Amino acid sequence: MKILVIGHTVVDKIHFKNNVKTKPGGIYFSLLGFLYSGLNIEIDLLTTVTKNNFELFSDTFGKVNPIGNLFLDKMPVNRLVLKENEEREETYEYIPSGLDVNQISDFSIYDGVFINMVSGFDIEINDLYYIRQNFQGNIYIDIHTLSRGVDKNKHRYFRPIPHAEVWHGNVDFLQANESEILTLGENFTKDEIIDNILSLGTKGVIVTKGEKGAELNFVNPGKSTLTVENKSTASSEPCVGCGDFFGASFFSHWLTQNDFQRSLKIAEYSSRLFVKYGNDLPLIKKEYDEKFNKQ
Repeated sequence: MKILVIGHTVVDKIHFKNNVKTKPGGIYFSLLGFLYSGLNIEIDLLTTVTKNNFELFSDTFGKVNPIGNLFLDKMPVNRLVLKENEEREETYEYIPSGLDVNQISDFSIYDGVFINMVSGFDIEINDLYYIRQNFQGNIYIDIHTLSRGVDKNKHRYFRPIPHAEVWHGNVDFLQANESEILTLGENFTKDEIIDNILSLGTKGVIVTKGEKGAELNFVNPGKSTLTVENKSTASSEPCVGCGDFFGASFFSHWLTQNDFQRSLKIAEYSSRLFVKYGNDLPLIKKEYDEKFNKQ
């Protein structure tokens, strides 16, 4: 299976309880989700990074195929202020330009296209049009920071996504958390927004709920909803990257098995292991295999 992954690479400066940690972020966590899965996946990656920060991401970038110009002089740095039981605050030190999808010469070689709007500027609407026109397979988008505008101080704030119907009308799967989903329709409830998205032909809408788990909405033939509870191992701080990891796990298994329920179950369990073991892929894979590959 061959998957195209698109999204910005970000350096995260994570602030939590008077501690500050610098960690790899952005598309990095999606790559971890694909790489650990145990599936036979080849990944082409459209992203950018600086040479000075490459070492933060080398453990994953060395296992994928970067497309085009990987290195730029600048890359986004995101100041994340984590809060218990609240949405995190995000302030970017640098707002990046969009990735160049024209560097992809042949979309037909892919089984799926996975887009993570890490910065919200990863691609533009016209880029999504271009991808949809040139690829008839399944497109998965995590709207992520597309849900946030940016003020003069580069602080990110939730606001209605401009032309939201164009974004969700040109993908097969859409992922958002409970705050992000509400930016896809002004003055509408979550259920009304999901119904609207599904009415335009989207196969699945996934809403991640942190400690409450996740839900998957799809048409079969009427609207159906699957939910999964989060039974996560306790973590010392709110998880960064869990949703990215979850989405990659769900999409890769759905492409392989075309099974909504099993893919959702695996994605939840996978994100639970991510909380438990962090970036330790061998430990994640060992416990994952014990759960799913020895039945």
